[in-house]
Amino acid sequence: MELKNIEFESMCPNEETRTTVMYFTGPAELLEMTGNEYPDAVMSTISIETTGIIFPEAENATVSISPTMEDNEGLHDYDWSDIEISKKEVEYLINVALINHYGIEPVAAAS
Repeated sequence: MELKNIEFESMCPNEETRTTVMYFTGPAELLEMTGNEYPDAVMSTISIETTGIIFPEAENATVSISPTMEDNEGLHDYDWSDIEISKKEVEYLINVALINHYGIEPVAAAS
């Protein structure tokens, strides 16, 4: 996945479930990973759901992508699909979320 064009959108830690969902936006071209065509997509939204609330963990993360369309009411995500990306890519995106959400740079995880 081309990570340089992906931007952090929000991070939603859940104390009750001890999970975190992070949202990112990216170009519509990333939707090619789903094998479907979305001619009305103006961009894509990526979510990563994982365990951990202060420092989310890359292991067992679920990564999903959705086309984002625009209409008179604004932007809407639809048709979410789970996708596979590398652990390194998940770790990178988690680090981007931590830096943007908390303003902290996490300690590098051991390989």
